[in-house]
Amino acid sequence: MLQFSDQCASNRYRALPSKKKVWGCRRVPQSRSSSFLAWCACAAPVLTCSQRRLHSTSLPFSPVSRLLIGRLETLSTGTHPTNLNTTMSQTQLAIVVGSDITSYSLKSIDVPKPDADEILVKIHAAAQNPADWKTIERSFSNEGFIPGCDYAGVVEEVGSNVKKVKKGDRIAGMVHGGSFRAGHGCYAQFVRVDGENFFRIPDNLSFDEAASCGVAFQTATLGLYHTLGLPEPYDNVRDKEATPILVWGGATSVGLMVIQLAKLSGLTVITTASLKNAEYLRSLGANYVLPYNDPNTPAEIKKITNGKLYLAYDTISENGTTQLVIDAFGSDDDIPKGKKKELINLLYVPPAMLDAKADTVTRHSLLAYTMQGKEFTAYRVHLPAMPAHYAFSIHSYGILERLLKENKIQPQRVKILGGLENVPEGFVYMKEGKNSAEKIIYHPLETRT
Repeated sequence: MLQFSDQCASNRYRALPSKKKVWGCRRVPQSRSSSFLAWCACAAPVLTCSQRRLHSTSLPFSPVSRLLIGRLETLSTGTHPTNLNTTMSQTQLAIVVGSDITSYSLKSIDVPKPDADEILVKIHAAAQNPADWKTIERSFSNEGFIPGCDYAGVVEEVGSNVKKVKKGDRIAGMVHGGSFRAGHGCYAQFVRVDGENFFRIPDNLSFDEAASCGVAFQTATLGLYHTLGLPEPYDNVRDKEATPILVWGGATSVGLMVIQLAKLSGLTVITTASLKNAEYLRSLGANYVLPYNDPNTPAEIKKITNGKLYLAYDTISENGTTQLVIDAFGSDDDIPKGKKKELINLLYVPPAMLDAKADTVTRHSLLAYTMQGKEFTAYRVHLPAMPAHYAFSIHSYGILERLLKENKIQPQRVKILGGLENVPEGFVYMKEGKNSAEKIIYHPLETRT
């Protein structure tokens, strides 16, 4: 039985209107069983000058170049060509789920008003995640909801109880778009966010780069540090011998972050991916990159680790990947004494889909939305508020902000699709599996009707 626990590996974090266009998602028959409903989706710098964009599909710019980009972007994107008025409009453009909950449209709606403990953010960049289209296609959203979980922008209004930021600050993070409550999705020009649960964008980072970090980083840290209890990047405690960890799906958004964090935590990183991304993944810290589609890969991993592998993070968690990960684990007699085999899943995988070896593995299914600190219903499963996850989320953002400022972690490469009118194109691009080792980014303030 799947359980979402508020317990962590350590005690560190305890309690602290005219429709313009309509697009539809083809309904895919899915089981409504709790096994599927537990699904959780988490998974080139761009300089914008007026209407012109310079794209880079190579590795991220040098720290000096990125510093310049961050400062120039603050100037060039502080007001977009479509938003030159200094007076804030009372309406905005947003992607809104339709009455049939499997379609969505670009609509003009009211700008949300932040609660006392919230911040209103003008969104300069919104990143796409698999959850954005799956939530709609699989009928997990509600009419009037706005999809989108990753944002980066500028504080427009501050609730009366918020002391952490002021109007004009650049911030980024994740929200529970599409299936939490209306007004909290990022495929819009404004979004309400928690007044504590975000990170400040360092000067050396662009809005596009910052938008690529939230969901991926938070999901990575929730698994590595809160769940597995591994040493964090700034912890001084390290094992004498580097512990191996397998990251299945290293070119996914979460995989890219897990690789970097695991390396910073002193682990030996083994990952799988398309070999076209091998050089890139090695540059981020992967010690070994093996082909994800080679049936001999689990055996090769056993050779590399001398049969001692006991930690893994499956960022795919479907189409048989979890069984392949389990096949790569060492036997109980071969792994270090006092250790147990542990596996992070981002989707729930029923035991019936796995062989008997799975019985020796502790599997953790993550739902990163628990880091929002509120009770909610997702995929027709009701989950209570988890204060420890919320406290850890704030802590995790502090780590992210520091790592980015010190250039110790690289944001993802991005693919800019423009305004929100291009969301259908982005959904198809991702559904067809065309994106690899990159994050799709929209600029809501450049949306055309």
